[in-house]
Amino acid sequence: MRQRACWKLLFPVLFAAWGSAGAQMPQLAGATMLQCSGLPCVDLVTGSGKRLRMAIDTGDDASIMDISLAKKLGLGVTSPKGADGKPTGEEDFVILRHVKLGKVLLGDLKVSVLPGISARMARDRMPAANGLLAYTAFKDRLVEFDYRNRKLRVSTSALTGPACPHDCWTLSTPRFSRGGPEVLAADGFSIDGHPVVAQFDTLFSGTMLVYAAAVNKLGLEKIAETGQRQFFKYTDGGVDMLKAPGHVLAAGNRVLLKSAPVYFSTPTVHQPDEAFEVCVGQALLKHSILYIDLHSMNIWIA
Repeated sequence: MRQRACWKLLFPVLFAAWGSAGAQMPQLAGATMLQCSGLPCVDLVTGSGKRLRMAIDTGDDASIMDISLAKKLGLGVTSPKGADGKPTGEEDFVILRHVKLGKVLLGDLKVSVLPGISARMARDRMPAANGLLAYTAFKDRLVEFDYRNRKLRVSTSALTGPACPHDCWTLSTPRFSRGGPEVLAADGFSIDGHPVVAQFDTLFSGTMLVYAAAVNKLGLEKIAETGQRQFFKYTDGGVDMLKAPGHVLAAGNRVLLKSAPVYFSTPTVHQPDEAFEVCVGQALLKHSILYIDLHSMNIWIA
């Protein structure tokens, strides 16, 4: 939504489903899913012992942190240059070496370093953290967002095959807009029985945002005219959205919320290029466990 700038003892039925589907259940490990300004974040530790608290961002394909913090931590900022030795205009970056999430070695992590990130956090327009951790940090792994028990677990190694149980939906990485980041989106979600393709954004605190281009398609014109407004300070640098209560939000045959608020865009909300109709946030998933397979590109909910 930003332009740039879920074990074994608890879920025997789920494990039986994995076995019946013939999928190979990977070993998962991880850490506590912390709260940074009310949104999910985790602690990472580099090979040199530096500890970074990063807010998880599935709405971007690049991890970021403030350049001043990178320099303060002595991370070694690299400015991309072309063959002629001149700056390419691409973002400066650092490489975090041998990064671990709990006991899981994620490997080296490229992080773009930008000015003004700390200032935006100080103004409470970005979650208070050391930076944002993009979903690309978990390439080819299974990621478990356990909102029920506040855990983030990932497969201890890259996957070589699907880990999907019997009910999964297709995951894709469309660009949010021309020149914008590749985001995570999936089918399988619905609003009042209408199937939608949904962007999944861990930094959106609401339930479901219906983008402007999808309002007529879903027959929600009258509902979208609601006069109620709610401010989301970490979306697009702080925006108002229109709020309409009383909707059934589901994933597959599973009703996630029976009478939930749904949100609609105002002119200040950045719009996608119609690759998906809605954006799903953490308020919709707060009682669920979300699994994202970034190797076989599937998603499912427990």
